[in-house]
Amino acid sequence: MTSIIPSSLRFALCALAFGAAACLASAPVRAANLAEVPDENAPVIIMLRDIPEILRLWEKTPIAALINDPELSQFNDQMNALRGIAPLPPDAGGMDEITAIIKQVSKLAPNAIVALADINFTSPETLLGSLIVALDLGTGARETEKQISMMLAEGKWERRVEDYFGLPINIEVVPQPSGGESLTIYWAVLDSTLIASGNREHLCASIDRVKRIGKTISFAMSARHSRMMGTIGMAQIAYAANIKSLFATVKKAASEQLAKNPESAMVSMDAIESALGIDAFGDAFFGVILDNNEMQIAGACTHDNPHGLLRLLAPKAGSLPRPPFLPQTLSSVSISNFDAAGTFATVKASVQQIAPFVGALIDAQINNLNQNMGVNLENDLLVNIDGCMITGMFPPAKNSKETSMFLAFPLKKPEAFTAALGKLIAAGGLPEKTRQLGDITIRSVSNGTNYPGSRFEYAIVRNYFLAAGGTGGIDQAVRCWAGQSASVWTDPRFVEMADTMPGNLCGISRYSLRDMARLWFVPAGTAVQRAAIETRPADAGRANTPAPRLPSPSFDSLKDYQVYNYFYRKNDGTYFRTKITRN
Repeated sequence: MTSIIPSSLRFALCALAFGAAACLASAPVRAANLAEVPDENAPVIIMLRDIPEILRLWEKTPIAALINDPELSQFNDQMNALRGIAPLPPDAGGMDEITAIIKQVSKLAPNAIVALADINFTSPETLLGSLIVALDLGTGARETEKQISMMLAEGKWERRVEDYFGLPINIEVVPQPSGGESLTIYWAVLDSTLIASGNREHLCASIDRVKRIGKTISFAMSARHSRMMGTIGMAQIAYAANIKSLFATVKKAASEQLAKNPESAMVSMDAIESALGIDAFGDAFFGVILDNNEMQIAGACTHDNPHGLLRLLAPKAGSLPRPPFLPQTLSSVSISNFDAAGTFATVKASVQQIAPFVGALIDAQINNLNQNMGVNLENDLLVNIDGCMITGMFPPAKNSKETSMFLAFPLKKPEAFTAALGKLIAAGGLPEKTRQLGDITIRSVSNGTNYPGSRFEYAIVRNYFLAAGGTGGIDQAVRCWAGQSASVWTDPRFVEMADTMPGNLCGISRYSLRDMARLWFVPAGTAVQRAAIETRPADAGRANTPAPRLPSPSFDSLKDYQVYNYFYRKNDGTYFRTKITRN
């Protein structure tokens, strides 16, 4: 069988499963706390609680619905064909093989934790040396015979045992069918926890942490763990990434490469670190709670004294407006505090710090545009946006699968904004038409193609800039404002979010999962199709024979899923909560 999973890693998983079953009878009764195994500064940690329940509920999640969507599979196959990517062979394994392995492990251990002790690996085959896996053996029947059969079916390997302060360390030397260097797996059972790694030092350090001896502190005893668990609660799936640790490894690798080839240095890593604000980063983590009818996700990006581009992940917190022009027909809508001028200044300063030459070019280009058009783009456009950004999507029109974008924000000086935008559109050579809706002037712009997003309308209504793709979106907003149609504020879940932590909110959103899938996949298909046309040889009749249009998936498998999300500020970072419900 041809598998997308390296044979050595499959061997390793089988060996761990067999070891767990073989050692079960002698496992002590001390309850496992798997978070004691990784180091407090581990770059990546994944925690799984109640794996059998995760597997049972997984098929009810929107992720599984998306993976199993036949229209999406057909769309991906056609898109890959345009890109010249051959399909995987029928026996490639993929998700089915991964699921089968997880099911086998779950019969032995209901809880597991996987961590990277470092990221000094260069391929899947060398990943094992950085990996630490811990399984909560618990109590109960284990399918020992099945695991032995599984191991023997894959092949035999050398086994030996070493002593580590009275604890047996089992060593499995796993040969590779390709004849390459054998992989060595070290594992031990401490109390009811099986710990394994491809690196003996990592295993021994993990044992010391569980025993609470040695030099390193465990993840369970760290502020990282306390902060994460206080946020995600009883999540079945948890993920934590130590941004500082990850970037330190990247920085070290870049420095070593630079030492070998000094003339290749285009950008200083110290400048990148400062411009990105990496030194102020803490953790990025999230937890997932699965239920029969909904999926909840909670997480955060922690930081202190944010600077550089990190400021973009630390938006202003406070009360949010409740604009009356958001019609209930919007399948997706988002309202957030947004400092446009501050965002632009932050990006500009970061580019200037990383690559001063590029920053100077951007400044020169903006100055040229200002002089040629007689406007001040920064003041007339960005500074003019009055602290809030509203985005949304209208569902596809009849006999269409293409959604229409909606955008709105309050303005300090509407006339100056309209004049500057009009000059930008004219400079781009795009024709502009106008029509009246009562006393409101609606302007429409089109690039003359039929691709999604090729046409939009905009208008100024009561000091708000409104824009919508296609036609009719602004009309719906105006009718809603006049009280002629229902608004999103009739949705009790959306109102409840707006009332949550009013002093700390940064933004709220409600959207259709189906529309979000369309927003991601349809433009991707359009881009691939355009690239296929542009790269076609001239003798293939590129100008006269367009590439076949990719059929847009309907994503009907996601039509019943609605997503509610809010994010908020705390002293140590920006937090979020998401609920995916099934109607």
